[in-house]
Amino acid sequence: MPANGEVTLRLRFFSEDLGQYDQTMNFEIVGTRRRYQMYCRGVCAFPTISREPRIVFPVRVKSKKADDILHKQYVLSQDMFEFGPLLAGQNRET
Repeated sequence: MPANGEVTLRLRFFSEDLGQYDQTMNFEIVGTRRRYQMYCRGVCAFPTISREPRIVFPVRVKSKKADDILHKQYVLSQDMFEFGPLLAGQNRET
């Protein structure tokens, strides 16, 4: 490696157990006694779904008044999605 050059290191992490794994990797340049350390962290977790309303629901309102009729909007103050009026008692074939 030339002076002021760089080397890309590619590490692969694999675990069958859930958790966070911390490890310090040590490197040495050939011909010297100087040791370089690189701190590494690997995390193994279950996939999760975002529960943040600002990401999941594209149409949001801060609050809803008592007489408001909302259609397909998330109400932030109530932590609730408003579907709007639902048709009830009508036959689907007509």
